Amino acid sequence: MKDTIENLQAVFTRQRNACLAEPYPELTQRKRDLKAVRVALQRYQDRLSEAMSDDFGRRSEFECKMLDVMFPALQVDHALSNLKSWMKPQGRVTDLMFITNRAKVVYQPKGVVGVIAAWNFPIVEAVGPMIMALAAGNRVMIKMSEYSPRSTVVLREMLAEIFPEDLVAVFGGGVDLAQAFASLPLDHIVFTGSPTVGKEIMRAAAANLTPVTLELGGKSPAIVARSASIQAAARSIAHGKAFNAGQACVAPDYALVPSGLIDEFVAAAVSAFQRMYPDPVHDAHYTSIASDRHADRARELLADALAKGAKVTSCGPGDGKRIITMQVVTGVTSDMRIMQEELFNPILPVVACDSLDEGIG
Repeated sequence: MKDTIENLQAVFTRQRNACLAEPYPELTQRKRDLKAVRVALQRYQDRLSEAMSDDFGRRSEFECKMLDVMFPALQVDHALSNLKSWMKPQGRVTDLMFITNRAKVVYQPKGVVGVIAAWNFPIVEAVGPMIMALAAGNRVMIKMSEYSPRSTVVLREMLAEIFPEDLVAVFGGGVDLAQAFASLPLDHIVFTGSPTVGKEIMRAAAANLTPVTLELGGKSPAIVARSASIQAAARSIAHGKAFNAGQACVAPDYALVPSGLIDEFVAAAVSAFQRMYPDPVHDAHYTSIASDRHADRARELLADALAKGAKVTSCGPGDGKRIITMQVVTGVTSDMRIMQEELFNPILPVVACDSLDEGIG
């Protein structure tokens, strides 16, 4: 399938016509589709893992298979277990004016659902929303990230084996195709990514009054209480920051630590990382930064912090390219970029915080 705007529009038309011809897929059909996805994930797990690693430059096979293969398989299991009850109409109590009436909610498919996937977990961010959309009786168009070209090829092949194009279609391409995708008169759009791009998606969708579900980034702190085990807290936070090299929305963006415990915490975090990854440059279990652009941004963030008076404690040398070890930053101030932007990399700012109110403030 060609990644062109013309083909994008043609596939949308075919999916829209297919919706009109068969608007309410039966339970048996939905279950059959979901089971096919689960079988395909198992069959393609090695190829998907290799493709994701190629896109990243190097990505942990364990991380690929656990998050991007096993997790959507579990989503299929969850949907299969609950699908019958989800489809069942639910009664509602009427108010006093209509006490003799009966009311119920009947759950109906929306139609054609567009999924715009992120690059950091390319398969689960595409397949996860697809699973839920198929469970709800919809047809699905998927736009993969331009940073995931190899994953796009393998995922497209996998899904083309089990679904016709008028049910599920996968597109790659760059920003121009993403803009055209968001501008289609879809019945719902699911987007995972940055707030900046999320605003553009909403702006494009607004022209068609298309409902949008956004999962966007932000600054998510890990709070270390004075009564905590510093060793245990540092180990957990270092693991969260090192997983996928910090390129995850659930990674701890920064740590709030009591001022008198910062030195102990930094030493423990560095030690924990080094025990997990003694040789990160050559360790296939440590994931690289996904692109040169993202790696350059990480170095720019560190340079900005150093220029404004921060201290950086490195967990070890990288390769000078896209392997970047965890970098613990202290002496942090609010004017530094590392405290103004979502990091999405293995930089860990440590901020002095002696009370919850201070942290919230």
